[in-house]
Amino acid sequence: MIIINPYEIQGLLLDITKSKTVTLHLYAPRPNLGFRALDRLDLYTVPARPETRTLPRLFVVKLNLFAGQLYLDSFIKYVEVCEFLGLA
Repeated sequence: MIIINPYEIQGLLLDITKSKTVTLHLYAPRPNLGFRALDRLDLYTVPARPETRTLPRLFVVKLNLFAGQLYLDSFIKYVEVCEFLGLA
């Protein structure tokens, strides 16, 4: 997995669209609890892939921290973040 910005995508989008091994996923941190979390990476994919992808929890924790997501779904996710950061 790599994270790239929208500007970089413009040059790669045609190649990604044709690829059988690369998939582009749209992600953004949750702005408030009224929105659903996008950390399942299922909102928008290029090219569209029908299979369901299971992401490792540690990857999701790292992605959300990197993006600055402040709103967590549950106490379990809060504990995962605290454990990753080494907080009590």
